Parts: sequence; structure tokens; C-alpha cells
Amino acid sequence: MAVQDVNDPLEDVKNHLTDFRLTLDGGTDQWWSALLTLQGGSAGISIDGFIEMITPDMAQALIVPVVYSVSDRAVAHNRFFLSVIARKSALDMLNRADSYPVVTNVDLGTHVDKAHIDFDAEPQQSPINRTEVAKDTVIMAVIDDGIAIAHNLFRATQNSTRIIHADLLAVVPDRVAGDATYGRRMNKAEIDRLMAECSVDGILDEAAFYRATGQINYFSPSFDPISQRRSHGTHVTALAAGYPIDAAVQNRPIICAALPAAVTRDVTGQSLLPSLALALHSLSNVAQQYVLAGTTEMPPVVLNFSYGNSSGPHDGTDETSALLEWYAARVPDQKLWMTLPSGNDNLKEGHGVLPLGDEDCVSSLTMVALPDDRTASHVEIWVPFGLDQDTISRIQISVTTPWGETCDFAPPGACCGQKLRDGSGRVIGRISYAFKPEPTERGVFTISIAPTYSLDQNIQTAPAGRWDITATALPGAGRFEGHLEVWIRRDESQPGYNPGGRQSYFVDPQYHRFGAFGMPVVVDPVPETSLIRRAGTISGFACGQSPVVVASMTKKTGEPSSYSASGPVTHTPNSPVTPSRTTPDTAAKGDDSLVLGGVISAGTSSGSFVRMNGTSVAAPRLARFAADHIAAADGSGREFVFEYLGSPDHLDHRIGAGAIDEIKVPWRTS
Repeated sequence: MAVQDVNDPLEDVKNHLTDFRLTLDGGTDQWWSALLTLQGGSAGISIDGFIEMITPDMAQALIVPVVYSVSDRAVAHNRFFLSVIARKSALDMLNRADSYPVVTNVDLGTHVDKAHIDFDAEPQQSPINRTEVAKDTVIMAVIDDGIAIAHNLFRATQNSTRIIHADLLAVVPDRVAGDATYGRRMNKAEIDRLMAECSVDGILDEAAFYRATGQINYFSPSFDPISQRRSHGTHVTALAAGYPIDAAVQNRPIICAALPAAVTRDVTGQSLLPSLALALHSLSNVAQQYVLAGTTEMPPVVLNFSYGNSSGPHDGTDETSALLEWYAARVPDQKLWMTLPSGNDNLKEGHGVLPLGDEDCVSSLTMVALPDDRTASHVEIWVPFGLDQDTISRIQISVTTPWGETCDFAPPGACCGQKLRDGSGRVIGRISYAFKPEPTERGVFTISIAPTYSLDQNIQTAPAGRWDITATALPGAGRFEGHLEVWIRRDESQPGYNPGGRQSYFVDPQYHRFGAFGMPVVVDPVPETSLIRRAGTISGFACGQSPVVVASMTKKTGEPSSYSASGPVTHTPNSPVTPSRTTPDTAAKGDDSLVLGGVISAGTSSGSFVRMNGTSVAAPRLARFAADHIAAADGSGREFVFEYLGSPDHLDHRIGAGAIDEIKVPWRTS
């Protein structure tokens, strides 16, 4: 029985995923964070120019954060990423295909609590005078969640911090200062003042300090990451830039941005972009306020961003990669190296291929949607580069539910979709197609499936079980070169967060998880017998040109960690990634041994240490190492890594040019 016919199309919108999420939100006119991609053509577009375009009604439902200064707003760009706070009604209008052509894409973030918005904040002029710092200073920048900014490893003295700036998103703003639209911005003087106020006999009451900053709010229904024994951002920041107080380190000041907990809870990555853009813009502006003593030269910056994602074209042309590249090049006079993790999806069975040869060729993957999954599941199917629309319209994607009902969809245009209904006519998802323009120039099918369970009776749920996804080359298609690449978006709940998402995965009798001795098979066998792939599981964020992408090694065995994601990166001929990235760049320790997983770093409370593993903890170790070399090195961070490792002729799909194992942290010998 057909779930859907071709006469049930979706509205013509710029971003179907944004439309799907806004639809799930129902009829409420909730405030959201969102990232707008502004395209101004040869004349360019400025923030002021965009604000002048919007209607008075739209102006009441859209806020441009004051982190964009007066001078920022006046500069015109050919292409610009603007983070805004907006109501659902405004976003619906901006996302319509026939409205505001200067807005080419709308990426939806998270719900924004009105209590976290300062509606009266006004943009300020950029400071004219810059602060001098020591000549060997390297600014350590971290964007993460749950950063315990009062931790002793981030202090210069018992009651003075090395953090010169902190953005705390999703906390109640300081309306007296009026310097933040969303959340709170704190400089060193303010952090030191609060530390003094919350100290008794020289001992800091950290719980009182975090209540004062808004990072812990026991009356809030939302989750506070630093109320836990361990927090990801604290652990990562300590690996990148933590030192004992008695080390008296003065040349590694820290600037950081703590992302909203809701962004981390949504592990799909689809909520990340607006907060990431806001954090990047803020930290970029702060880093420009300093100069090396006796010079006009700005200190170099090493930025660590330990987040990953399984979606996107995996060719360096996605929005996140483009955003990182934009800020990497924003200040040409300031050297900036970025470190990113390669991802932890090597064994998660979330990547596969659908071969298409001659017409009438059929291939299929089976995805298991788990019960009690309270978040939507998304599958992306990327077509090869260079196919014209006429050819793509002859690719049919079929989805069969666990109940045996089938929906067939062949895209009639460059941006289209249709609802996915069950046998009773209920909408339980959608299939959409969009052609991503230059530089991606590839089409993507997106299958969005409603949660399999919800406590809200108004939300339609989809059945748990096996969903078959089939690709068919229709008559007249000719012969296809290559294959469709398929990724399931990450969906599982993070440790410490309330249960919500459960990760869907592919199954195939030909996929062998374990070898002859019971150990996981960590690379695809040759010849490949399954359509599920370990190769190509590298994070979708980690495919750009500038960042140093770091895999994880197990120190005891000297081998890549089993979970550490693998290249190759998808090749797009006109990708701006030059030279084309194919693999992670290097590797650092993410595990001590097979039985002693993870590495030791700071717990949330001062004096505490915990273990965490993953490529997320390997990346900041490399950031610490890079900070010791960035000032003297010529070229990019990637070029430094390759030169340091001897410029190997062959890059391994799992560890790139090799592992750097000489990284020392002050509370460990290795």
C-alpha cells in the first residue's frame, strides 16, 4: 500500500529541514535562534542593508544580537552568515522560497527562553585602543559546552583567572551591562570580582560563583552541564589550556564560549550553527583587541572546537565548514589555527552507499529505528557531483515502513518534497530533495522520520523497526557513474542529559562487526561485501581546508582507537578545499589502553580529575601542542603538522600523516 502519492507536495521552501522542525513545533510563535546565509552578489550585503529590507512586522519578530558591533553592521560582504533570534512567524517568512531573495538559506537553532534575551541591549562601537600582552602570548580559544570558568586550572592566582573573556549563552543576561542580546558576556575583571565576592577566607565557593554567573540555576527546568561531576567543556579546555596555579603561566590567556545545553543535547548538529556563528564572531572580535608588547602585531590564536556531526556532503562545502573557513580568513593579520576532532562514528553503522549502474538498477539499505526515540531521525542521501536535474529526476527513492507501506519519490524539481504518511493517512515524516548550489553543486535527498514515541499526544509518532530505503534508476536514466552516499544523522542522547534520542543504524547480514578473535573489525574488508561502510565516517564538520583534524590513538597499542572515524573525504571537483582533504591530518592520544579508555583531565570542580575518551579529547591535546609552535611556524596549522611529521607521501585513512605522541600536560607525564 502506498504511503504517499505525488499529489501531496510540500511547500516550496529554502530549507526543508528547518520547515520540518518548525512544523513539529506546532502553532506556537516561539523564539528561536537561527543562522541566515546572506548573499549580496557583486554589490555585497551588509547587516544594516538587510535590516532596512525587512518589514516593520518582521522587525518586531527578529533581533540581530549586539555582538555584531556598529562597525560590523556597516560592512558589506558578498556572502555572510548572520546569527539572529527570531520568532517562528518571522522564520517561516524568511524560509519561503519566494521571499527575501537576499536570504539564501535558513538554518534553525534551538528554542530561546525569553528570560535569556535582553531586548534593550544596543550595539556598541568596536574599541579603538588595544591591550598589550607579553610577546610570547598565544590566545587559547575554546568553543564547547559546560565550561567551569572558575576551575583552578584556569586561574593565574588563587583569586584571579586566566580567562580574559567568556561568552555564556543561554543564561540570564546582565541587563545592567547591556552588552549581550543572548546570554552573558564576562571579561577577566568581572570574573575576578565575582570570584572575590564568592570566596570565604580565600577559598572560592564554586557553587555560589556559578549561581552568580547563571551557569547553575536550580529553579530552571533546563539542564546545567556544570552541575555534574564532569563536563565536556571543562575537560576539553583543561587539556587545551589548563595549568596549575603554581606554574604561574601568563602567556596562555583563554577566551571561551559555552554553547547552550540544548545545542549539545541535539546531537544531530542541526541546532548548532546559529550558536556557533555567534560564538565565532564574539571570540574573533575579542582576539583582535590585543597586541604583542611593543608591536602592532596581534597575538596568534589556537581555537579548539570539539564537536562532530555525521551529516553533510563531506566535501568541505557544507555550511559549518564554510562558516569556519569564513572566520579563519576574517582577520588576515592575525594567525589562527583551528583543531577539530575527526569524529567517533567508525563503528556506528551509520554510513552506507547505494550503487546505481544501468537503468532499472535497484539497491537498498535497511535502517533500524529504535523504540522510545523521542527525537526525529534524519537520513541524508547525496547524489554524485555533476548530475543534471533531468538525470536526478530519474532517481527514485523509496521508503518502506516497518508496517510494509511504501512511499516512492522522484524529484520533479531542484527543491521539492512530499509528506510521508502511514496507512491511516497520518503524517509521520517527509522526503525532500534540494540541490545545493555552488560550491557544493550536488543534490541531497533527506528522509525525516517523526519520533517513535512522545509524551505529547499532539505529536504524531512513527513506527519503530526496520525501514527499507531503496534507490532505483528509472527508465531513461542512462548509466550512472559512482553511487549515492548515505549518512544517518547522529541522534543518541549525551551522558548526563535526559533520555531523548536513540541512534538509528543500518543492518546488513554481510556486515561483519567482529573478527575471528572477537575483536571489532575496524576497517572495511577487501573486497567489500556490505553496503555499510566504515570508510567515509569522518565528521561532516571536519572536511574543510583550514582546521587541523585530529583522530584518536590508543597509547598502549599504538593503534587508532576503534571508534575513531575514517576518511576518505568525498571528492568534489570544484571544492574550495585545496589541496583536497582526503583524511584526518594527524592523531593524538584519546585512550590510555584498551581497558583504560579515555584520558585524565579536569572534572567540573577544582581539584577533581575524570576520564573522558573520544576524538574530542584528542583534538585539544593537539591544540596545546600547536600553541607551542604557532608563533615560529610559517603557513597553516595543517602545513605545520605535515612538516613536523616528515611530509609523508601517503596519508592513512584513519590517522592522516601519523600520530603526535609527545604532548605533555602538567598533571600527567604524557
